[in-house]
Amino acid sequence: MFTIFLFLKPTFTAVFTPGQTLPAGARWATNRLNFLNDGVTTHIGNDIEDQSVNNYSYDEIGNLTKDVKEGITNIGWTVYGKIKKITKSTGTIEYTYDAAGNRISKTANNKTTVMQLLMQ
Repeated sequence: MFTIFLFLKPTFTAVFTPGQTLPAGARWATNRLNFLNDGVTTHIGNDIEDQSVNNYSYDEIGNLTKDVKEGITNIGWTVYGKIKKITKSTGTIEYTYDAAGNRISKTANNKTTVMQLLMQ
């Protein structure tokens, strides 16, 4: 028995075993996932439940901008490819970064968490 690994994005790995079909929601030409429907009826743990067509949206350079199932209506990005703001149906999450691109704060539900970079 063997397993086929498909790398759709650097942070997403899909594992398929022989006889299993590839997800219909994959946009192979653009390397962008449209939706996930794995055909599994019993979901365990962190398994993603089936999604509707066009669950995910992307901007012109391929950054994820929407995830309907998670209630994310918009994801704003910095020019350096870092997430700036996530707008959800339940509120917003905002991130700030220092000049080196390290995340230095996160604000969610009117609560700001400040990160400290420890230098050695």
